[in-house]
Amino acid sequence: MKLRLSSSYVDGLSEKSYQVQKAMEEVAGLTSVSTSWDKDFTEIELYIDKNKALSYGLTPYQIAMQIPLKGQIIGLGADFKSMNTQFVRLYLKGKFSKNIETLKLLPISSKFG
Repeated sequence: MKLRLSSSYVDGLSEKSYQVQKAMEEVAGLTSVSTSWDKDFTEIELYIDKNKALSYGLTPYQIAMQIPLKGQIIGLGADFKSMNTQFVRLYLKGKFSKNIETLKLLPISSKFG
């Protein structure tokens, strides 16, 4: 059995997942219950040299906005049956998500190219 919780509000969702896990542990016949939402996150601390960025005509903020690490909202997904709408978010995938060192190869656009 696989159970997925979803919500348009992230606040409180992790607490609810633990409540569901506890309730499922009481179900007869289930031998193993676990959560996985918190197992596939990687945190990266990124240092952007302000002077070097400015030499390319960019601010550190403009560079950070080009890195698809933060789940940018790029659209909406709708379920017409329930009339619910959820955000479609962009996360880093492919070779950049497999090895953090490859972030150094991520192309950043500037007015110089």
